[in-house]
This record gives sequence, structure tokens and C-alpha cells, in this order.
Amino acid sequence: MYDIPGERRPSAKVAAFLGRRHRLLIDGAWTDPLNRGEIAVFDPATEDQIATVAAGEAADVDLAVAAARRAFEAGPWRRMSGATRAKLIWRLADLLIENADEIAELETYDNGKPMHDTRAVDLPVASELLRYFAGWATKLNGISTSIGDPGEYQAF
Repeated sequence: MYDIPGERRPSAKVAAFLGRRHRLLIDGAWTDPLNRGEIAVFDPATEDQIATVAAGEAADVDLAVAAARRAFEAGPWRRMSGATRAKLIWRLADLLIENADEIAELETYDNGKPMHDTRAVDLPVASELLRYFAGWATKLNGISTSIGDPGEYQAF
């Protein structure tokens, strides 16, 4: 499907994704950028426009940063146990693999990288990295433990 020039057609799921309206996710809600700007997205292999995405600018970034700060200060993630965080990050890794075909296809259309590379390398590596970092969610707790003479060595 991807090796024959002129015969690239997205799968139904990818075509549906590319055809939808792509907005900014700020404070848990999909919103239009304040300036209503858009950016055309092109398939580098064919130079065909494949999508249009919202063009956020500084004011949109300020809103997103303020929302992220509120979420950090008062949202559930901060109060969540390390084990619960780990399970959520692990689930994200699972979702990458469960949706690897569509994600690899999107990456091929978006940046021209061979689908095989994204499917066989990038997504499995990304999933494994998420699993690795999920493990740290149960290890990092802000407590220092002395492992030698007082004040000489610390383990975090």
C-alpha cells in the first residue's frame, strides 16, 4: 500500500482522523485558538494536503500553561498514589501498541518516515520507555534515606 507511488490511501480509521476538526486541548476541553488560525498539514511524499490543524499562538500557550498549573496544583494526579500513576502510564503504553497500526500510518503521512520503521521500532520503543518510567512512579517519593554515616551519603 505504501510502496507504490500514487497508490497511497489512508485506512478508514486514519482517513476519519485526518478528516476531522483538529482543535487545541486546553483545560480538558477541545477549543479553537483565540485567533482562529489554522495550519495546513501536508504529506511529504505526495505534497498533498492531508489535514488542517489549529494554530495556537502565545495567548493560547498562556491559557494552556495556566490550565496545566491549576491541574498540577489542584488536580487528581498530584494526590494520586505512585501505584495508580504507574498503572495509568502503563495503560498509555498498552494503548500505543493496541493502536500501533493507525499511529504508524499517521506518522508516515505526517512526516514521511517509512511505516515499517515507525511500526517496528518507534512505537515499541516508546511503549517500553513508558513502561520503564511507570516503574519509577512507585520508586520516587521525595524521601531521602541514609545509606552510610549521617550526612555522608543519601539515597533517593
